[in-house]
Amino acid sequence: MNTQWKLRFGTAYDKTPVQDQFRTPRLPDESRVWLAVGTQWQFSKQGALDFGYAHEFVDDASSNLPNLDPAPPPGFTASPKGNLVGNYKASVNILGIQLRYSF
Repeated sequence: MNTQWKLRFGTAYDKTPVQDQFRTPRLPDESRVWLAVGTQWQFSKQGALDFGYAHEFVDDASSNLPNLDPAPPPGFTASPKGNLVGNYKASVNILGIQLRYSF
């Protein structure tokens, strides 16, 4: 914008490494799109202050995992029944502030 202020922005696509058949409630990951904006204020020759914000738009995910436990664990009389079925929605907001001073 000028010698004291810089404006930054960007976008990214982040493909999930988690395949559908391996998605669990512990790792409900899915692909996402990042949008980010930021600014830098150079308040002196040696110092600058940076502000940044990013939002991740995460695709909805789902799982349908079969019960693979054929026998009850010790102390239980019956195995769990049914599948683990779930739908997951997520979004992420990231805020960053940085002070830089060179000497």
